[in-house]
Amino acid sequence: MHPAVHARLYALAHRPGPAYVLVAVPLLAEAIENYRWLDRILVVDVPRALQIKRAMARDRMDRAAAERLLAAQADRATRLAMADDVITNDGPIEQLDAIVERLHARYQAMAGAG
Repeated sequence: MHPAVHARLYALAHRPGPAYVLVAVPLLAEAIENYRWLDRILVVDVPRALQIKRAMARDRMDRAAAERLLAAQADRATRLAMADDVITNDGPIEQLDAIVERLHARYQAMAGAG
């Protein structure tokens, strides 16, 4: 991530205001040393086969390209090992919504706002 973008994220995350802030970092595992200031790490997880299927659909790529894309990133075990919280996103949207609502309530309580 560009240093100016990183600095802006840090400033926004540490300003007074909301009870908690989510910072989306697509390749966090590959750059974790730059983000030691994060209080918690949330990983959205999905089984590899579904990850490949979604990448193929999203980016209109073939299976080999999707596998190369994933091979260039941190593996699932590495991402899960660094997580404080995990959302498994392998079901219907209603299931995901319920998981997110519970986690939101938990984060609010942890921040003293719930």
